[in-house]
Parts: sequence; structure tokens; C-alpha cells
Amino acid sequence: MFRFIPAFLFSLLSFTVHAQDLFPLVQGSQWVYRGSFAGESLTIKVGGERQIQGQTYHEVSGYNNETLLVRQSEKNTYVYWDEKTKRDAVLINFDGAEYASPSSECQQQGKAEGRPVTYEGPLGKFDNAIAVRFFGGICADAGTTGEVYLPNAGMLRRTVTSFTGERRFDLVYAQIGGVTYLSDAQVSFGISATVLSAEQIAARLTLTNRSGANVVLDFPSGQRYDFQVKNARGEVIYTWSATRLFPAVTGQETVKDELVWTETFSAGTLRPGSYTLEGRIANSDAKKYSASVGFEIR
Repeated sequence: MFRFIPAFLFSLLSFTVHAQDLFPLVQGSQWVYRGSFAGESLTIKVGGERQIQGQTYHEVSGYNNETLLVRQSEKNTYVYWDEKTKRDAVLINFDGAEYASPSSECQQQGKAEGRPVTYEGPLGKFDNAIAVRFFGGICADAGTTGEVYLPNAGMLRRTVTSFTGERRFDLVYAQIGGVTYLSDAQVSFGISATVLSAEQIAARLTLTNRSGANVVLDFPSGQRYDFQVKNARGEVIYTWSATRLFPAVTGQETVKDELVWTETFSAGTLRPGSYTLEGRIANSDAKKYSASVGFEIR
């Protein structure tokens, strides 16, 4: 289990999200939840940015059945753009005031609890979580009943109810600001990028192993990693390996503590806008490692 996550996670995210950010709106981030019923899962993703009336919104999919345009309006309030009313509506309010929640189609009310709660799940145990309770609505014995959030990490758990009973979705995988967190191993993989110019990008891949056992990576060729640049529509516009040749010899890397790769490359002349850099290890093992980070060309 990731028992070391609190200090490790906060230190890694300190450069990419704001303190006490309960829903990190970092382009390329995603959260994967495992349901308490076999085969159930939930995935929330943060996509590209959009400008509306001078405000920057982030595309968020998976929170409900729609793709929402979300921004943080105040320290503890997140809003989404309501296309019907042409104004902001509350997505989540952590200040304790009741609000109309869009988390389900049941037209429920939401309210954050005033005191921190203790959460224990696949990613560890935390004493500073924030719980949101849901109530009312038009659905009989159905809808969202609760969500639990952790500062700088996002939603850890969602509970819903239906005629089959209560179901729980717990976070098992998160990729926030280019850093990947897993619940089943003390291994993380992250990417960072520095835009040197509209043509030059400096990238860094880091595989960190805190499990106490060696991580062995097998490679089918001399290639160790790869990069792709995607535009705001998610289209691949550059692949690092496409113009390179690699030795046709197998290889192996053993990671005891940390393995770092750095690369500076030209992705062509990028126009002003939002982009995502994805990096992966090109190993042939069943366990794959990939991460992504957003960047802007201005």
C-alpha cells in the first residue's frame, strides 16, 4: 500500500497545484476508481482549457454523464459553465453551504461537513479528508450519497445507492500534474516538461521505486522511452520515435531506487495554444508506465 503517500504526494505536487486544492484542475490529470461490485469502475479526466467571458475553464469528463467546463471560482468553490442559463453553477462547494449538485440526475443537494474526517482505502489512511454528503432529490432510494476529498489529491471515494444497495468507488490510480500514483505498488512514474521555445521541449521521465525490491524492466530493442505531443483536441501531432532508429537488441534495466531519463527535442513549430506531452517507458513487460503533463505555447 502507499502508506508513504501523504508527504510524498504533497511534495511532488507543490509545483503544479495550489495548496488545499481539493479538485486539482491540471490538464492531463485523471483519477480511476474501483467499484465495490465486481467489474465496476469510474474514471474522471481533466482535458483542455476553454475561455468563456474572460474566465479559463477546464474540460472535466466522468464526474457525471456530461463533459463539464469547470473552474475554481473561490478558495473552496468549484463551478461549471451552464450552457442553458449562460452562467456559472456550483459543482462542489467545500465551504459548508448547501448547493444543488450535478453529480447525478437525481437533482440532489450537497453539503460539505465542517470538520475533517478520516479516510482509509486502497491509497492509504488520511486524517485530513473532507466529506461531502448528498440528500434529497427526485430519485427514490437512488443517487449519490457521499464523496470524500483530500487536499491536493482530489476525490478519494464516491458512494452511490440504488435498488441493489450501496456501492462504493475508491481511488486506485491517479495521475496528477504528470505524476502517477498506484495503489498496488510503491512505484510511481512521472513526467515534467520545460518549454524552451515554440520548437524545443526539454522532458524528464522519472521512475521512483520505494518498494524495497528491485523493479526489472525488459526492452525488446534499444529504445527505452517515447514521447507524444497532443493538441487540445487530443490529436497526436508529434511522436518522438517516429524519426529515430534503435538497435535491434534486447536489453534490461534494474531500478533499485530511481531511474531518470532526460531528452530535449523539437516537435516542430507549435502554434499558441494548449498541448499535452505524454511519455512512456518502452518496456515489453506486462506492467506499463506512462504519464502526461499539459503545457502552453503563448
